[in-house]
Amino acid sequence: MQRMTPEVPLFSGICLRWPVLTPSEQLVCLGIVLIPLWWLWGWSYLLLFLALGIGLQAIRQQKL
Repeated sequence: MQRMTPEVPLFSGICLRWPVLTPSEQLVCLGIVLIPLWWLWGWSYLLLFLALGIGLQAIRQQKL
């Protein structure tokens, strides 16, 4: 299913425009960004970091 949104550029300079992404794309980007933390602290924290990231995103969007 495609979203019907006006043509908004995905990037602003080198930064990604977060609101333009779908929730599933945001989750994938969150995983990519958190990989260094998982690598440093261990993969056992994977679910904790993912849950915290999703929770913070939900709070930012007032969905929680």
